[in-house]
Amino acid sequence: MACPPVLPAWRSTTPATMTRVPAARGCCFYHAGAGTRCLPTFLLVGFTKTGSTAFFQYMQQHPFVRMARGKETSYLGTKHRFAAALDLYEACAYCERGEASPAYAWREDSPAAARDAAVLLGARARLVFLVREPIERATSHFVYFHGRRFNGNLSQALTEGLGEFERCAVTLGGWRHVCTYRTGRRKVEACRAAPELWRLKPGRHGYELIQVGLYIEHLDTWHSHFGREQMLVLQSSLLRTDPVGQLRRFEAFVQLPQAPYGPIVADVTPHCGDRSAGEHEREGCGDPARRLAGVNADLRSRLEHFFKPFNQRLTATHGVIF
Repeated sequence: MACPPVLPAWRSTTPATMTRVPAARGCCFYHAGAGTRCLPTFLLVGFTKTGSTAFFQYMQQHPFVRMARGKETSYLGTKHRFAAALDLYEACAYCERGEASPAYAWREDSPAAARDAAVLLGARARLVFLVREPIERATSHFVYFHGRRFNGNLSQALTEGLGEFERCAVTLGGWRHVCTYRTGRRKVEACRAAPELWRLKPGRHGYELIQVGLYIEHLDTWHSHFGREQMLVLQSSLLRTDPVGQLRRFEAFVQLPQAPYGPIVADVTPHCGDRSAGEHEREGCGDPARRLAGVNADLRSRLEHFFKPFNQRLTATHGVIF
């Protein structure tokens, strides 16, 4: 299958001696002096704190899969050299090659990453999305990044983040896709000369807790470049309780033979007493239910009400039920 052309901005940086490898899975190139270089055939696109590390480790065990050199290479959507990208992936022209960069799905450069993926990887590329109940996921996100991206407690961060999305929807008279990414919310705030604009400064990260969980909005961003038959949505909870069942779904999705899988490293989310846990201990720790114990009923109700229509759309289009 022929590879698509490289992005115009990268054509001038692509060595003239680079030629495509015939009959390879996906896009592989041969560069004189450097040998064969390949781009991935599938991407684990999202989402942060949904089990992407576990999936990455399972895929490293499959004999016909080669994962990128390191998790979260996050190459797509950036301005790096095309030739340099080829060094990130295993040079196995007849294997399935994967990359796991869960931030592709939801960060501000997600639309650019989706466009780059469509142009570079071609029509055969497959996308995998891991999803998790949004409030539980937000709690794990807060705990993991506390002290680095978040200060204060979980309730404060959730309240700050939720308010940003609610204001955008109220300003527009209802939810619009433009509210999904912060660049869009900034434009909405600026157009109304909003006094709340200071809340959208770069140092405030509470919005991440909400933005990641808008799964169907992000899937729509990627669906604008890929067909639904190229997208597989797996549930984090099932990967934990029935890993083989979920991995069999993936194998069928990319037409891989079934393989045996061994144990993987445990989840790396900080636990109580870790130096990175910090102030979140005041609101419970350990399993997600305990972490959420300090979130009052009113805030929990607001969060459930906000996420409900997005979750319903996800159920309708991908059969996911939280």
